[in-house]
Amino acid sequence: MRKLIKKLLAHNSYLIAIFTTIFVAYLSLRSGGVDVRIPIKNIDKAFHFTAYFVLTITWLFALKKRNATKLIVIVLILYGIALEYAQEYFTQDRTKDVFDALANTIGIIIAALFYKYIYNNLLKIFG
Repeated sequence: MRKLIKKLLAHNSYLIAIFTTIFVAYLSLRSGGVDVRIPIKNIDKAFHFTAYFVLTITWLFALKKRNATKLIVIVLILYGIALEYAQEYFTQDRTKDVFDALANTIGIIIAALFYKYIYNNLLKIFG
């Protein structure tokens, strides 16, 4: 069963990463944003962090054999910034926010560090 799951993930990791990328763009550019009624100030920054953390992990798994961590981090940071500008210029009810871009970037960097730590430790355990 473990081999089957590993094989399915290996063959679909690019599709998962592409889907996640498109989904993040959709959430970023849809009219009205995401309506979450949690009474915590700036909770949207946690959503930005989480979205880009997950996005980064999906691309790191998709491209793990290429050792492209630095490239993935740079491209996703630029992607997050580009989406912030797209909110400003291509939507009527959304604006760019430097703190959203910062939350995106922190999510990306933490995900890359987390992935490196987990991946290296799993290699030690499972060879």
